[in-house]
Amino acid sequence: MSGALALRSGVVWVARERRAGHVRAYDLDGRPVSGELVVPPLNATRTHITGLAVDADRRLLVADGAASSVRVYSAFGVEQPQSFSGSSAHLDAHAQLGVPVDVAVDGVESDTRVLIASEGERRHALHMCDRSGAWRMSLRPLGDPMGVFHHLRKVGLRDRLAVALESGKQRVQVFRDGEFHFAFHVPAARGCPQHPVAVEPLLDGRYLVLLRGEQHSSLVLIDRGGTLQRLLSNDGEVEAAVDLVVEEAANERASRIAVLDRDGDRVQVWTLQGTCLGEFVDLT
Repeated sequence: MSGALALRSGVVWVARERRAGHVRAYDLDGRPVSGELVVPPLNATRTHITGLAVDADRRLLVADGAASSVRVYSAFGVEQPQSFSGSSAHLDAHAQLGVPVDVAVDGVESDTRVLIASEGERRHALHMCDRSGAWRMSLRPLGDPMGVFHHLRKVGLRDRLAVALESGKQRVQVFRDGEFHFAFHVPAARGCPQHPVAVEPLLDGRYLVLLRGEQHSSLVLIDRGGTLQRLLSNDGEVEAAVDLVVEEAANERASRIAVLDRDGDRVQVWTLQGTCLGEFVDLT
């Protein structure tokens, strides 16, 4: 599976991979709203996009694992000299990025925060940065200063909450104001073997989680305590899940969730009530 999503102001960015990475923006009806942005290889033979985020200034942050960097593009598609990277791809230390697997952003202007996850078993696998690229902090796994994250896969950032999905442990770690809050495991829907592939926190303290199984994938809503609140998708509605993003509105009906499934070939648009509003698959 491949691909990544970002969502802001009713525009969803979809990343695909060939030799170079390709990102295109669509409205939530599936109409392209920009030309295709090509992310060329940087000091590597190919681009490997594993995560996307868009800040309040419409800057696009691209986690490029092949370049060991989070690359930054302006709203006009021009790559910026600023990037988020460390001096070593292998050193496990504060302000050393390693190989990024995902990125999330929240806040405006000087209050902008950037959350970056790195692959592997690392103590310093989850960093919080500011808008300029300065490293603010390295978040402690389970609150343990000597602990290790086990293969982070996806992160989310909203208001005071940061979440990190560990594929090695099949769990989500939750941080509040940069400090460990609690962790939870996502139960498989309908008793089917499934594993979480993406997570997003909500402003009210609940969580959206996307689950993938060999036969079924599911979109689920988790309550503030980490317990399954309800299943949003039905059997067969989500297939071969890859990524999700959410843009909240005044209520669940007006909020929008974008789900990337079919191994990156399709985008679905959902409400927080569990209604699928439509899909688009023409990403060529």
